Amino acid sequence: MLAALIECKPVARRRPRQNENVAELHVYSYSYEVNVVRDAAAVPIQFCTKALVSVFGITESRVKRIRSSVGKEDRSGKYFSSQRFIIKRIFTCKVNIAFGYHRKDTCSSCDRVNVDIQAASPEQLGNLVQQKELHLRKAQVFYDCKRVAKQMA
Repeated sequence: MLAALIECKPVARRRPRQNENVAELHVYSYSYEVNVVRDAAAVPIQFCTKALVSVFGITESRVKRIRSSVGKEDRSGKYFSSQRFIIKRIFTCKVNIAFGYHRKDTCSSCDRVNVDIQAASPEQLGNLVQQKELHLRKAQVFYDCKRVAKQMA
């Protein structure tokens, strides 16, 4: 939402106080706009970073992070618009599609036995499979007891 309020433009005019080889020059210039309804028409109003921080109750470092996502270039040289941020937000919040790796807690005993089974010789395989089945049965008994205790509470 906030990224849609930020417009990113290349710097139009540079007035460095130091030599251009030494100075750290900005690549982009940012402006902030909010549409306000006046006389039944939406009128854009520009405001400063401090006003953005004050109105939305965020920190200046958060504004900098959002600005960095708005002003980046992709490999083809086109600017990312705030649309990318909005689309990602819709997928993660509304549609509940995650970006990244699926993480699932696994038991360290199960992980160890699975690795041993994959590397085991035929003689050891039977013993390891029995260990895994015993471990899974114990886990199932534990979860059944846990479910019963939760229902009784």
